Amino acid sequence: MFFKKILTIATVSVMAILINACQNSSIDYNRYFLVADVKSSSFMDNGSIKLKLNEALSNGAVVIQMSDVSLYSATNHRWADKLDSQLKTLWVDRLICDNCKNLNFNIYVSEFNGTYDGYANVALAVQVYDKKQKLVFSHDYKQSLALEQDGYNALVSALKANYIEIIDTFNTDFNLKVKNK
Repeated sequence: MFFKKILTIATVSVMAILINACQNSSIDYNRYFLVADVKSSSFMDNGSIKLKLNEALSNGAVVIQMSDVSLYSATNHRWADKLDSQLKTLWVDRLICDNCKNLNFNIYVSEFNGTYDGYANVALAVQVYDKKQKLVFSHDYKQSLALEQDGYNALVSALKANYIEIIDTFNTDFNLKVKNK
């Protein structure tokens, strides 16, 4: 009987210590920031660019596509700021066009994620409207890049590089179309 009481007290004490340890532990998140090297003025958009994310990308986590039908949102690898805000700021920073102030840009980002087999995928659709809401340009873009290293830092760097490549390609495509009109 005495042994059972000691065992019960010891078990309760260990459980209390474990519960207390869980309550006092903090989770360290790795935060990723895409816009550290942009001009300060790029953070001030006049509202002519509307960027929307696929819902699966909107939860604040870096996303990995595990199969054709499943996505994994990383628990400890998060965006330092809202992903849509960072992507919009990058767009503002890289956009090159004459008369941009008289245009409205709608951008839908369907992919901005890694894959289980080591690729960084970015896919988006861009529509450009004039002030009369007439569609003047529409195009889908997709960029995939094999990661040169493992890890989330390499993934985020590759995602950013893909996104910038798409913006630069858009600049070329759009300015050629406008120039040839």
